[in-house]
Amino acid sequence: MKQLTYIFLLVCLGSLFTPLMAQLTKGQGFLGGNLSFYNNNYKNALNQKSSGNSTNIGVYGGHFFKDNVAYTLGASISESKDVGFNYVYTPAGISASGEQLYTSQYVDTKRIYTNLGLSVGLSRFVPLSERFYFVLAASFGANFLRNESTDTPQGQTEQVSKSSQTNFSLNFNPGLVYFLSPRFGLNGSFGGLSLAYQPKSSYNTSASFSGNFSTTGILGIGVSYFFRP
Repeated sequence: MKQLTYIFLLVCLGSLFTPLMAQLTKGQGFLGGNLSFYNNNYKNALNQKSSGNSTNIGVYGGHFFKDNVAYTLGASISESKDVGFNYVYTPAGISASGEQLYTSQYVDTKRIYTNLGLSVGLSRFVPLSERFYFVLAASFGANFLRNESTDTPQGQTEQVSKSSQTNFSLNFNPGLVYFLSPRFGLNGSFGGLSLAYQPKSSYNTSASFSGNFSTTGILGIGVSYFFRP
């Protein structure tokens, strides 16, 4: 394993001194993938703990139909899990003054979200230097989500509910590509604009539109391989 690591590092270092040939011309193609994860743990003053983590795996490909402009196809799958607690308030009668009374109950909670995403789009590569390119990417995506919620009140059996939903989105995301060699590039994305449509379903009582703009967002990092078919 160490030998493979050393070989990879030597290839990367050697590529820094290799002249970069045009890999973004008409007829070229590329394949890539990315992996991202997130983890967070929290404990309050009462020593009550909660945690959240997520993992995302994505693959994509593209073909340059003109110099520096490519159409793209992508697929991703992600899962996130939140484990924590909540307090549920239940009506417990009316006071002598006519006010509603409540009792509180501590509940352990677990939420699991799974998402399958598919996308098609266009990417424009703008050269900043011989090895650095700024990428303007626009894509149309469909997301198929499944949610599972588990609530366990103290002293009671767990209560499980499941739901699913589908939404569609139009996304505009900036990014960067740094070419380690004529064939391999490191790419990153950050922030962007997303417009989403969510049809009526068992999860939503009515269709809805939403928009989100971020200058930071979730940082995504991946590796791409450029080739000529």
